[in-house]
Amino acid sequence: MALPNFTSKTFVAECYEYGNGERCIKIYHKNLTTYSAHKAVLYDPVTIFKFANWVVKAAEWVSQQKPFKAKKPNAVQPSKD
Repeated sequence: MALPNFTSKTFVAECYEYGNGERCIKIYHKNLTTYSAHKAVLYDPVTIFKFANWVVKAAEWVSQQKPFKAKKPNAVQPSKD
């Protein structure tokens, strides 16, 4: 189970897991597209502390990932006789 999103006035940080088991942290500005040149800024020390605590927990969650590994086919295939 992923952590809940961290939402501030200027950005959203979320834990994301792909279908193959790979995990990551996505951080984006919640009101803008990826092509907008704006920065998310935190000024409040309490919010900064909460975000730092969230990042530590998110990093632990990401480190527990177990990526899916495809099985190699057998070298010798049975004949269909």
